[in-house]
Amino acid sequence: MFSFLILFLLFLSIEAHIGFVYPAARYPPLDFLQISRTISPCGMPQGRNPYYTTFAVGRPYDLTWTANHDLHKGGIRMTLLDSNGNRLQQLFPQQTNLWMSYPERIPVNLTITFPRPCRGCTLQIERQALDINDTFHSCADINVEQFLQNTDQIQCSGNGKLTQSGCICSKYFIGDRCQYRTDCEDNSDCLNGQCVTDSRPGLIQKFCYCDFSFFGKNCEIQSNIQNLNDECFNYKNLVDRNSVMFKAYGIFNPDCYDQRKDLNHEDFVYSRLIGVS
Repeated sequence: MFSFLILFLLFLSIEAHIGFVYPAARYPPLDFLQISRTISPCGMPQGRNPYYTTFAVGRPYDLTWTANHDLHKGGIRMTLLDSNGNRLQQLFPQQTNLWMSYPERIPVNLTITFPRPCRGCTLQIERQALDINDTFHSCADINVEQFLQNTDQIQCSGNGKLTQSGCICSKYFIGDRCQYRTDCEDNSDCLNGQCVTDSRPGLIQKFCYCDFSFFGKNCEIQSNIQNLNDECFNYKNLVDRNSVMFKAYGIFNPDCYDQRKDLNHEDFVYSRLIGVS
């Protein structure tokens, strides 16, 4: 009996609707929670043992989230809720019940300063989808203290060591508070591939991009399909947007692929048979 190995490429023009990256969204960190289909105010109930990100009053923080579905029209807003889910204060824009709209792609980060202490509170971000008459929302559980304790857990998110000059992050964590996770630090962590930094916020900020016939978190597993001269996929230069050969996103040559399956008007799959095992 023969088994066929098929290489699939799934290309989506969407990545997410809205979902906190920092502070960490409630688990599981889903990013497609619509108010019309999920419970308010967050779409995701608070867990029995919630993870709290701790901030200090009056200190600026760069908050990040995923929000890449550019087809939705409308704005965003961010609100501080108390421990019962009641609205305490709209943080952005600062005028209550207003939305901040953007003519093109909405931002994925914002510098916020918390004006008051708030223990056991919730930070809510909302994104309008006026084209479908709906709103997406995401929440993070937070504590806002008058002053922060000088501990590794509080200052460095438990992922690093606090020093006089700041946090020294443990392996596979980055950020001024060691708040972002990575799968690799440099190419040496990717045994048969490259360490790539995501250009936009994500749950994993750096990850291994494997050479042909390798896979796994660190490209440590090799398949029995080997073709070092493969010229269908741009394994070596993923940012080559001007390539004549790799004319689809600078990533691959669409002429190599036997089939294209349209899932809907914006999502599609390319596939090709690369060998028989």
